[in-house]
Amino acid sequence: MRFILAGKSRVWFVIAVASLLGVFTCVFLLPVRFFATFKSVTGPLDHSVYVWQRNWGEPVRTAVRNAANEVSGFVVLVGEISWNSGEMKFVSADTDYRLLAELQKPVGIALRVGPYPDKFTPGGKAVTHIADISRSLVNKAAANGLAISEFQLDFDCPESKLNSYRHLLEGLRGSIGDVPLTITALPSWLKHRSFTRLAKLTDGYVLQVHSLERPKSIDEPMVLCNRESSLIWVRQAGRIGVDFRVALPTYGYYVAFDVGGKFKGLIAEGQSRSWDCQTRLVKVSSNPTKMAGLVSAWKANRPACMKGIIWYRLPVEGDELNWPSVTLSTIIAGKVLLNSLRVEIDYPSKGLAEIMLVNDGHTDQRSDLPINVECPQEKIIACDGMRGYSMVNRTTDGFVMEHDSSKEFSTIRPGQRLKTGWIRLEHEMEIKAYVDQR
Repeated sequence: MRFILAGKSRVWFVIAVASLLGVFTCVFLLPVRFFATFKSVTGPLDHSVYVWQRNWGEPVRTAVRNAANEVSGFVVLVGEISWNSGEMKFVSADTDYRLLAELQKPVGIALRVGPYPDKFTPGGKAVTHIADISRSLVNKAAANGLAISEFQLDFDCPESKLNSYRHLLEGLRGSIGDVPLTITALPSWLKHRSFTRLAKLTDGYVLQVHSLERPKSIDEPMVLCNRESSLIWVRQAGRIGVDFRVALPTYGYYVAFDVGGKFKGLIAEGQSRSWDCQTRLVKVSSNPTKMAGLVSAWKANRPACMKGIIWYRLPVEGDELNWPSVTLSTIIAGKVLLNSLRVEIDYPSKGLAEIMLVNDGHTDQRSDLPINVECPQEKIIACDGMRGYSMVNRTTDGFVMEHDSSKEFSTIRPGQRLKTGWIRLEHEMEIKAYVDQR
């Protein structure tokens, strides 16, 4: 059967054929990994943890010893490289190698490399310097009796420079001997062929699914780790076929805004909070329940080349922008996280009642929620609030304790008991109180 197209019909036919050819061409040019599948596995995950503190005081040593009973291994920051006007600067961490060797656990060492203003070239000055420092760090660990399980390079390379990054890795190979070489990787790298080539130069990489985008205003949602995005990124990484671990966050920030709600800056652990009195602070933290949910999802189904979780960072006593150690250990053990905040009334002496906020769960809880107190007004001689609380909305049957909203956001850690107020009574009687979770 023969069709004869004339005039506009012939033109549209040509356009349609050309469009289809264009579609087929695009499909055939798509990277093979776009269509690639991967083998899935189920079962328990390996859990390791980053030790990212530069100064190893006794709290860090204690935390490392305690965590050794719960994690499979550590990756420890041992130094950081930065550039100033083209000149390289190296700062060494105060690492306790002897303690790490005594743990008899796999221990990797990490070198943090700050933003590099140029591209790496084979045998270039920057590559040579970093290779020399890497060699000295490996030798230092060995001299202190620590046989390291990996040398990890933590470098947030711009996507446009991934091709040149391989020159740095090739330079490091000869400097660290037979120590496995690993790198950290950003999710945005996964779509680039240059990253696939880069990953294959390593013995594995760590996919960092946590970050905080700069908010435009105080009303904008702020999330450190998005569950759905993380699941997608891990599937993408599975198609590359190179062994990897996933870095999940345990930490948080204070985000500073001016009086109009405009972003001013971030405050990480250990940084100064020298803001003016009108600065508004918002605490953004990793959500333990959601992180536990990710772990459960990957235990049920994950790419075979996903070799485990590495947590950033090790909880240390006094680190208020990090989870308590019990939160992390509960998730690693595969137990259900308990979120519990309640009020207890203590009676330390006759006629005196103290209102206590109690956290007997596994996670940090807010310590600025309203507290409803049931106590007849005619029985109260005197009362007052503490830790930013005051008595408001009094009725004949009691009152509400509200926290001053101008006070800095605060938390109550697992196992803590905070006194939030007291009541002097005419005579002994039972008082009831509860947290208003609305």
